[in-house]
Amino acid sequence: MTSEREIRDAHQAGLEFVAFVHGLAGVLPPPHHHALEHLLRFCLAIPLNIEGGIAPVPPEERAACFEIARGCALACRSSLDLLGAAGLCPWANLAPGKALLARVLSGLAAPDGPPAVSGPPARPPDGRTEREFRRGPGLDRERRED
Repeated sequence: MTSEREIRDAHQAGLEFVAFVHGLAGVLPPPHHHALEHLLRFCLAIPLNIEGGIAPVPPEERAACFEIARGCALACRSSLDLLGAAGLCPWANLAPGKALLARVLSGLAAPDGPPAVSGPPARPPDGRTEREFRRGPGLDRERRED
């Protein structure tokens, strides 16, 4: 599992990434600030969720907080790629942010894989099987004929 030092470094990198994204506001042309708003939502969630996992919480909640932070970091990395691919920001300006995200992701890595889901699988409330539920209403001929 990841050490506390690595998690704290990931948290620090997440805070630095928030500052980096705020610095992008001066680089992006004004008509494209919606892309920046999207990036801001995800980047703020990174350190907040890491902090939630650092707090004294049950192991399941800790793992969930770190997984949400990882997902937000991956979304931020994709957003930076999109900004570069669209030509809205030079790739050289995005490299420091991608390096910070690499620190976040390496600090939250779980080498033993994701936690196993415990308990029985959820069933739809009306008693249908999971397969019937996924097929949607009206597609289950046996039930429709009843």
